[in-house]
Amino acid sequence: MLQVSSVGFHPAHCKLDGDEMELSAKREVVFCLVTEGFRLKCEMDVQRRPLIVQGEQSYRSLSVLVEDHPDLLESAQVAVLAKVANFLHAGLEYELIEDISIFKESYENTSQLRSQHSFFIDRGAYQLSVLHSPRIEGKDFVFYVKDQHNVPYRVSCGYPFKDSSSVEYQLLPYAAE
Repeated sequence: MLQVSSVGFHPAHCKLDGDEMELSAKREVVFCLVTEGFRLKCEMDVQRRPLIVQGEQSYRSLSVLVEDHPDLLESAQVAVLAKVANFLHAGLEYELIEDISIFKESYENTSQLRSQHSFFIDRGAYQLSVLHSPRIEGKDFVFYVKDQHNVPYRVSCGYPFKDSSSVEYQLLPYAAE
């Protein structure tokens, strides 16, 4: 369940590469992710850098978060893991596509609106049939996001997670005409 929060700013501690350090800046809670027995706060510091907070511990690294909380790799938590990975790598630029059927309906409505108004740039139809729930595919953790214009992207994160793992955001392929 995704809960939006407007908690404000508060002092920060941060765990970077296993070392805890005090941050002189304050941070803003953007939203919270709550699942069975697990609560993560997704925050932005004053420099608008993403930060994940679980209890008293803060993370800027997906690999350190997963190392400390391996239950995020369980299939029941994979959507939470995708939200966290997306937030840490792109902040608020993209939103996880959680329900594919709802996204497809919204995308069709957006496409119809664009076709009715000449001031919208028509990017063409994307191949939505490739969309699937977040999952590990070989050496990548793959999930799908959308931007503020409802344009879909495939995200792949190197797996197992390391600080040096690559993260790629790619537009979906165009549908065949």
